[in-house]
Amino acid sequence: MRVSVRALLPAIALCTAVALPAFGADRVKTANGTVESTVPPNEGIRSFKGIPFAQPPVGDLRWREPQPAKNWSGCATQTDSAPRACNGSPRTRTTGSAATA
Repeated sequence: MRVSVRALLPAIALCTAVALPAFGADRVKTANGTVESTVPPNEGIRSFKGIPFAQPPVGDLRWREPQPAKNWSGCATQTDSAPRACNGSPRTRTTGSAATA
């Protein structure tokens, strides 16, 4: 059985359209710049990690209200979330008036 190339073109186009989003970079423009996801969509959900929402509270910004994040040029690629806040481990948190050890 001979299959012509013209008959295969729609199937190739459909497969390419379905497969490319899984392999291609997913870019989104935000108010501060463009970000790129390095993780393929999972069940239609796109994930962008580590996007700064404010400037770090260091130096003159310590103990002040959050300041807007600075704009960046190019495309920011984040592979992981921002570092976790140091709020203490579950062992040293206080519950009510007594500390758990």
